Amino acid sequence: MDTLKRSFNKTMQRESKTMTAVTQAQDFKVVFRRNNDGLEERDTSIIYYQIDAPMSTGTLLKYKGRYYIVLNKETAENDVYYKSTIQQTDGTINLNSGTVTGIPCCCTKMASMASSNDGTMILLTGNLELLVEDNLASKRISISDTFNEYGGTYKIDNILRRNGICHLFCERTADGKPTVNYRLVLGAYEKAYQIPSSAKLETTAYINDQIVDNPTIEWISSDNNVATIAQDGTVTFIKIGIVKFTARWTEHDVEVTTDEITVTESEPEVNPWTLSITSRYNKMFINKDMVFTFVTKNDGVKEHLDGLQYEIISDYSFTFATEIFDTTANTLTLKTTDTGANGKKFTLRVYHTAKKLEATKDVTVESLV
Repeated sequence: MDTLKRSFNKTMQRESKTMTAVTQAQDFKVVFRRNNDGLEERDTSIIYYQIDAPMSTGTLLKYKGRYYIVLNKETAENDVYYKSTIQQTDGTINLNSGTVTGIPCCCTKMASMASSNDGTMILLTGNLELLVEDNLASKRISISDTFNEYGGTYKIDNILRRNGICHLFCERTADGKPTVNYRLVLGAYEKAYQIPSSAKLETTAYINDQIVDNPTIEWISSDNNVATIAQDGTVTFIKIGIVKFTARWTEHDVEVTTDEITVTESEPEVNPWTLSITSRYNKMFINKDMVFTFVTKNDGVKEHLDGLQYEIISDYSFTFATEIFDTTANTLTLKTTDTGANGKKFTLRVYHTAKKLEATKDVTVESLV
């Protein structure tokens, strides 16, 4: 058994290819061998794979853009690897009702086959049997459903589900046309935005009731001066106004447009903090201390605030014999002995950078003599 395991592992390292179990969305390694069973009408191969691979009878596989259905699952009387026969799909079931689309299938039995000049297979009369994976999509198929494939219209007469494979027994009927409805549905969005701001618009594309993956959507703004929209649906609001956005599904020329969206200015942010300067006198006297108190309030309630700073602004070069800033009480004590400052003025500016606060007080210096 160890020899077999080593041999198989070497073969996997040398010859393995990556396949995908579609429904399970899992990749795994396989070794291909062409099936020489003499059944020329079937495009079949043998694959070998590890025993823990996501594989069973009926599993839908994908390799290099082609789909395959697993017809069986055999052991080689060992616990090292399994092998299976797989058949490449040759058609796609799209029910004319539109309720089921895009199911890869294999045609295993047919009658009165012919081909056109371009190589297209045409079934002139008779019945056929199709194999599909027994999954949630195929479970939506019902008896009497019709589809167009293999050059004609076929009605499903019977359905047999066995060992992971869904067998569809079909008969040729009069030609029919599928019912196809293409539509786009907008995701949720607001009817009003403020500048500056952005948003993301999204759509879902449907063919009848089936969601379409990766449709090509073109976005258009009705007024690029008010708001622009990128091709991924990202909106940038620029100025006050009214705007609409249109999504166009380019493959099928289907459009959907938003309601009018109102763009307004953002309301100014309200600062809960306030700052003011108080003092006993409105003037400052030479040779006398002057105490200024910096009052801070939060939502109208007096509250101490660290980090206040101040500056004195004047055309006159003031000198102070006393200049004490008490950060605990948030008071500033000033005293000048300069008689030349009589009649001069300065502005006391107090500010707090982080809280975006500022207060000023104009002061005139006078002499008591």
